[in-house]
Amino acid sequence: MSTHVFRTFLYLDEQALEDFLAGAGIPGVRDEKVVQTDSTTTSGGGELDLKVAKGKGEREALGSLEVTRQSIITPAVRFQQLYSLLEDDNPHWYYEGLDDGTWASIGRNSVLELAVDIALTQIGTLSASLSDFAALAKIAEGATGQSFLDDSAKASMRGFEQLAELEAKRGVPVKMTLIATPQYTFAAYLNPTFLRVSKQELTGEVSAVVKIQRKLSKGEEYRFFNLGEFVDNFGSNRQQRRQQGRSKQPELPEMLRDGITGPGAIITPVAIYR
Repeated sequence: MSTHVFRTFLYLDEQALEDFLAGAGIPGVRDEKVVQTDSTTTSGGGELDLKVAKGKGEREALGSLEVTRQSIITPAVRFQQLYSLLEDDNPHWYYEGLDDGTWASIGRNSVLELAVDIALTQIGTLSASLSDFAALAKIAEGATGQSFLDDSAKASMRGFEQLAELEAKRGVPVKMTLIATPQYTFAAYLNPTFLRVSKQELTGEVSAVVKIQRKLSKGEEYRFFNLGEFVDNFGSNRQQRRQQGRSKQPELPEMLRDGITGPGAIITPVAIYR
């Protein structure tokens, strides 16, 4: 049976990966070149056949063939090091589903491999769709010379893009739901630097290696983004906030108040792959 594992990474947090390996006592070798030199001594009829003319006859001369191979320790190789280490330490760390007893035994800072369905938030999904639509409209405008979006539509789309940018201040927010037991949900923020695909491709069934940051009790709610809270912190000065009062702070429509409800957790993904 093959021991090779073939993965296509959607996301691989290289900094978290190196931090995890360092915590396990494995020295950093990222981007280190490994050089291997093989020397082979040959004679006539072998890999290297050297014949030297001498007078009327010929003399076979021994020669050597030296081959140098170089390989780079890539982040994917480093991840396999981490994966093998975690698998040896806890053979039962992979979950497609959970029950109350198993979930109770999982603590903060636990590292798990989960089979999940991953999706962007409602704001992220709508923003991606609008961006695709705007790109198509621009292509059509270039081909026909006619604009398919009036100024009002363009302003509305830009406003929604800005809202998505605000939501993504902490990273690209994603929701993960366990395949076998969808009542267990997880919230994560991905560092866009380490995305291997576009945000629109962060959908469907994947495997994820994650660290539990904070568990949510059954029925506990967690919102990805609170517009009123963002405005409180960044959108107005203290005097304006006192004059307006919290009751007048803007709120998102209910359909955009995306979040998760426990049982679940806030997690830090190290890798997401298929």
